[in-house]
Amino acid sequence: MAWERQGRELRIQNSEERPPHPALSPEYGGEGGTSNIQHPTSNAQREKEKDPHPNPLPAYREREYPDEMQHFGWRWVCPVCGKEVRTIYYPVAVRTLFDTGEFSDPVIQKRLCDADLPQAPPAMFACMKCHGICYFPSIAPDSWNRVIAYLTAGMLYGSEVKKPASFVAGRKRTRIRQLNREAPVRRKVLTRLRNDWSDFQIAREMGLTVANVGAHVRMICREERVVDRHALARKLNFATPPRLNQWEKAKVRRLEVAEMMLRDCTREEMMEKLSVDWWVLGKDIKAVYKAHGIKANTHGSKRELAEKMGRPFVSRWEALLGRVKELRERGMTWKEVAKEMGVSGVRMDSYRQALARRQKEAEKEAKGVGGGVEARDMVSST
Repeated sequence: MAWERQGRELRIQNSEERPPHPALSPEYGGEGGTSNIQHPTSNAQREKEKDPHPNPLPAYREREYPDEMQHFGWRWVCPVCGKEVRTIYYPVAVRTLFDTGEFSDPVIQKRLCDADLPQAPPAMFACMKCHGICYFPSIAPDSWNRVIAYLTAGMLYGSEVKKPASFVAGRKRTRIRQLNREAPVRRKVLTRLRNDWSDFQIAREMGLTVANVGAHVRMICREERVVDRHALARKLNFATPPRLNQWEKAKVRRLEVAEMMLRDCTREEMMEKLSVDWWVLGKDIKAVYKAHGIKANTHGSKRELAEKMGRPFVSRWEALLGRVKELRERGMTWKEVAKEMGVSGVRMDSYRQALARRQKEAEKEAKGVGGGVEARDMVSST
């Protein structure tokens, strides 16, 4: 059965009276009794169906359009996937070198498993994707490999067979470069880009997607031989520089995040300064560490970052202890230091203990270095 759509009505035509194609007819061994849905896409075809008057030259039209051209403008429905396609295929048996009789199939000769033999394709009509049809371009780099794999049923590679001189790659359609072709949509995108429009505004006004607008901008940059839209603005002298997209904004923001990390700022201070939330700031910090090859959120990661950037790093705790040490060197008592810094006595006791601990570690390290020097002098003297 064949279905024909006309407006909101469906009209059923008997496929036995007029089969859609000789290959689908039962007389030719096809599937003439199966159903298929066809949708006319030609306005001329619909006008012809609406015309109440009969066609005065039916025989002339039959002579003008042969049988294989009667279905131009129609869509077939694939019986497997159910999608509308222009062409449906029926597979034929694959002929290899072993079918000619000159060579014996090693699978049959060595009595291997039948699973090693080429599997016959399913005997049914289906679209290109359902049948897995692969087109053969002779200009492809692996064209000779495909030929050998097809003829030998996958037993040989193309590199194992010498390519004859008669196998010359060529195009069926001549490649023609169209120069000086107008691009009205691209020109409209460039005009709006000059007027400081964002990609989202251009896409909404022109009925495009944001990705499509970005593709037009990249094509314009390639035509002008520039790197990005900012270089395009400098070359074409835009009145206002183009806006930064989200990736460019993140790149500029992460430079500021790295500087604030070297100053040992807290996350709350970074969020207030950059006007971002906790999640965005966390992504930026991880990106900064990843760019310098440092494992994020580990002890000493900021100091390692400063070393790789060639910058000095002083943590807040070190700066605080340095301030306490400076005030003590002026001759101030611990109570006066606590009053000067505005902290309690308990907090000042923790500062005093930390300074004493650091002083002991420095003395121990200096003593160890001095002992190592004396030992080396004794060895050299002996």
